[in-house]
Amino acid sequence: MDPWHDLWANRELIWVLFTRDLKASFRGSLLGWVWLLLPPLSTTAIWIMLNRSHVVSFADPVVPYPLFVLTGTVIWTAFTRAALLPLQIFQASKPVFTKIKVSPAAFLAVGPLRSFFDGLIFLLLLIFLFPIFDHQPPLTVLLLPLAMIVAVALGTALAWALIPLAALYTDIQQAMPLLFSVFIYLAPVVYPLPESGWMRKIMMLNPLTSVIAAARDWSFKGGTIWWPELFAAFLLALLVCWLALFIMRLIMPHLVARMGM
Repeated sequence: MDPWHDLWANRELIWVLFTRDLKASFRGSLLGWVWLLLPPLSTTAIWIMLNRSHVVSFADPVVPYPLFVLTGTVIWTAFTRAALLPLQIFQASKPVFTKIKVSPAAFLAVGPLRSFFDGLIFLLLLIFLFPIFDHQPPLTVLLLPLAMIVAVALGTALAWALIPLAALYTDIQQAMPLLFSVFIYLAPVVYPLPESGWMRKIMMLNPLTSVIAAARDWSFKGGTIWWPELFAAFLLALLVCWLALFIMRLIMPHLVARMGM
């Protein structure tokens, strides 16, 4: 059976789980949705201070540096959330898998749906800040959700590929935030892609580089040259997701046995 069929067959359950997760996320929180916006805003604020104090120096006559950093940060944050949420949801749902015969596909799909929903909020924040920095975006800014879709797809592919290991070892979920705090510098999130050198070669191997570059082009230049890389990254993510779902179906009985021990 096609692994995508599991997602379609469980579409009603996926929607119920998604809406339940959305309602429960900030229940009992005073700041509510503010917590969602704090990660990209705090990262942007730190790098703005470093730039203005000349600790680091990146200048672009066309793009205000605060918007440059924020554009990269919202894409990066959506990616990391898409990579972490499925692992968190799977861990929280372990009792269900060990007691009830239910497809994990429904629970795994909640992560990317929630990440994309949150990503759209990030984009609204970004567009809201454009006038504050006297920037009038071109019409191509309407293509930003495409960049968000690819970023979420890449994060989901990483998460789903790690599910079998994360189901057995909590170290995976605990290590990922630490790794992301390092890997953020292997993508043009807070500084531009180098024009040459070994760092450029490394960053070009990162599929998220094309997503961030395309998002900035659509926000500030009115077009992008990154279409081939963007499509390649999306197809890679879909392939990894398909393989991950296929493998999960094969090994799920064994994982349930191990998790139920």
